[in-house]
Amino acid sequence: MERFHHTQLPNCALPPEKLGYEIARLRFDALVVCIASMRAELSRQAKADAVRDRARLSRALAQAASELGKAEREVRRAFQVSKPYLKKELSETPALF
Repeated sequence: MERFHHTQLPNCALPPEKLGYEIARLRFDALVVCIASMRAELSRQAKADAVRDRARLSRALAQAASELGKAEREVRRAFQVSKPYLKKELSETPALF
């Protein structure tokens, strides 16, 4: 039986703590995209759990999604602040948004 919730990403040999470290080292625009994706997925799960009558779990996931939204906005702001320092890099690899 395949697990619904993985403890490690399929096809990724990195343990979760190393994966988190590597994700945090992404250029900030890529990190924003990653955080936004996580936020959207947690929001989807919160709604699905609400439908399944799992109110406490749904609220916890919705709160986590909200907090990720705050993190997304702050990292987006950090990216704007960092742009002057990334001129060469951004000329070679354009921003993702």
